[in-house]
Amino acid sequence: MMRIKVSYELGFHLKRECWSQGYAYEAAKAVIDHAFSSIICAKKLYAGYHPENVVSGKLLKKLGFVYSHDEYYAPTRLKHPSYFLSPS
Repeated sequence: MMRIKVSYELGFHLKRECWSQGYAYEAAKAVIDHAFSSIICAKKLYAGYHPENVVSGKLLKKLGFVYSHDEYYAPTRLKHPSYFLSPS
């Protein structure tokens, strides 16, 4: 029996010289549109960011993500803000 995944995680990493040029927004928007399309039919997307990276937090909010909770991330030993997005 095939399991159908209904939620996915969105993430992006860019080189410093590519920051603040709109690349992350454009790429994330395309992925979001595709994820909620009739092809994938995702029910929810999740995303988080390093707590010191305020720009990524602003980007998630601009994309429509809603804050959910802080989640401990062992590699940084910090609690990272977690967000979700449901289809509109």
